[in-house]
Amino acid sequence: MSSKMTSISIIKQMKDNKKIARTRRQRGYNWEDTLVKRFNSTENWKAFRLGSPSIALPDVLAVNTQSSMIFSIEAKSGTST
Repeated sequence: MSSKMTSISIIKQMKDNKKIARTRRQRGYNWEDTLVKRFNSTENWKAFRLGSPSIALPDVLAVNTQSSMIFSIEAKSGTST
């Protein structure tokens, strides 16, 4: 009987971990959108979201051609957010 209880709690924990990982990814995507909107709302800046998680590119690229500046941003979400 105790072996059944152990396997059920492991499966539940795996489902909880998947839910937490999905929430963190979603927060990262939302933060990327926020950054792009903030850059695009300012004068002389243009920001883009690049690629997907499987491609080795930064999450956001922000460019200011007038000042010759480029920001490459990798958005992350930790456990405290």
